[in-house]
Amino acid sequence: MMDAILPPPVSPLPDHLITGNRGEQIACRFLQSLGYRILGRNLRLAKDEVDILAWDPADAVVVFAEVKTRSRMHGDYTPELNLTRQKRANMIRGARQWVTRRGWEGGYRMDLLCVAGGNVTEHIKELSWGEEQGRRRC
Repeated sequence: MMDAILPPPVSPLPDHLITGNRGEQIACRFLQSLGYRILGRNLRLAKDEVDILAWDPADAVVVFAEVKTRSRMHGDYTPELNLTRQKRANMIRGARQWVTRRGWEGGYRMDLLCVAGGNVTEHIKELSWGEEQGRRRC
């Protein structure tokens, strides 16, 4: 009897989800290196999801962080290009749900962390929600 040749094992997750998960892990380590405390990851809030929920002790605020990841660096295809108007609206709605459900009376903000090639390439604090994005970089 001949030995059957088996195909290589298949990952249970699609590549883009694996890349996104790695990016979130890298972003968490980056935030922790700045002194942030990670409060949660991939929080489901009705239809919305918060990639990272963290505490920024320097500003004494809760941070709702969106992570956009690319597996490698490419000047024309940067991670922040995928932060759409709809995703921004979902972030606002998710943050408001969290604040309301917990009766949070402290400060909070929404940040964007861009990961490419295994590193955080940009950390945009206090995302601006108008047509032009005001940026304060770390």
